Amino acid sequence: MKKLENGRFLLVWSWSLGIIDSLTGLGLICLPELTLRLMGLDSSAYTLALIRFIGAFVFSNGSLYLWGIFFFHRSGLVETLSFTWLATAWARVCVSIVTGILLANDMLAVGWASVSAFDGAVAIFQIYWISSKRLIRNENRSSTC
Repeated sequence: MKKLENGRFLLVWSWSLGIIDSLTGLGLICLPELTLRLMGLDSSAYTLALIRFIGAFVFSNGSLYLWGIFFFHRSGLVETLSFTWLATAWARVCVSIVTGILLANDMLAVGWASVSAFDGAVAIFQIYWISSKRLIRNENRSSTC
């Protein structure tokens, strides 16, 4: 177990992204046309079912941060937030790469570039933060392979 260092930052980051992604996801599910318009995208270019499906994914990623906070408060283990950050970072890497490929092949409107850039930047930051702060470690691991 490792004590929560820089705990306020970890929690603020998790709360912020959890709320932003959860609300965006709910918006894409419940109010897809309005949400896409707020994102600067044309809703007529996509089926509403596809946008709602994307919304479910965005909501799941956002709510994962909130679950991490919930379990952190119950257990007090910083690893709970670390694993949450790794899981959401992996999802963001996947989204960033696929969105980037689709943009490069003119299969998505240029407005989606902000999604690719944001998700990529957040993923890189989260992975860097966890790695540099050594928030995940196995204290029982021996020094030999």
